[in-house]
Amino acid sequence: LYSCTKLMTIQGDDGVHLHHHLDAIIFDLDGTILDTTEHLCQAISVAVNRLTPQRTDGRLPLTPAEIVTNYPFLIGGSLDEFHNTLIRPKPTLDEHTQNDKHTQALSTSHAESIQTFIQYFLEAIRAIDAASGGSPSFPDVLGALTQLSTKYKPLGLKFGVATAKPTSNAESDLIGLKISDDLRPLFHHVQGTDAGMGSKPSPDVILKCATALGVDVTRTVYIGDTKRDAAAAKAAGCKGCLTIRRDSTNDDDLGADALISSFDQIETYIIEHILIK
Repeated sequence: LYSCTKLMTIQGDDGVHLHHHLDAIIFDLDGTILDTTEHLCQAISVAVNRLTPQRTDGRLPLTPAEIVTNYPFLIGGSLDEFHNTLIRPKPTLDEHTQNDKHTQALSTSHAESIQTFIQYFLEAIRAIDAASGGSPSFPDVLGALTQLSTKYKPLGLKFGVATAKPTSNAESDLIGLKISDDLRPLFHHVQGTDAGMGSKPSPDVILKCATALGVDVTRTVYIGDTKRDAAAAKAAGCKGCLTIRRDSTNDDDLGADALISSFDQIETYIIEHILIK
């Protein structure tokens, strides 16, 4: 691996010296570093059922299991997407209706509904995390990241987090009671999707994280677990992106450059697909 300031030569089996530059590895948080799906789905179901006891499809109430089974494509997305799918779709505006008072009222009502949904979700997730001590990290994360950090931080490689949730929530999640005290210090910067930033697949959060790290985003690798993560990495211009799928029965790379099943495979991917590429 190489940083933008220091060069390390790797000797390949064929005797060819391989040179490349890599400034940082940036990670998604939920579903990649932290096993948050259970708590996420519990909080979503609370918010949905509190806002609309009877949903537009007539079914009630929404259960966490139903989200996992019927709406897995929403996991890893924004709260707006959860709202628009599970509660009410966003009104369609076109050149003929955008100035219509009724349509404008619908649009305002929809925006207010989203804000209420987000408020209910945040209240629910805080209560769930407080009662349980937060979500744990996946078992393979701490050991692999500690090894990467020990080996490559001295060479200038940086580590960051770019997540869909707000920065304050991400920081809190990384110091939860179920999280090792050794995990948060491994990251130079944690960047959430804060006010005014587009949600993934917008590249905003990755670009802002790269800026905060002081690196060129085109010399970063992004690691996530959803199609949105891969699309955001591509849009940001990352040198590479990985999808981690711990379910070995699913070989869909979701648009990423490569598929891994464990954090222990990150170093091998970078050497074989970034340096030798």
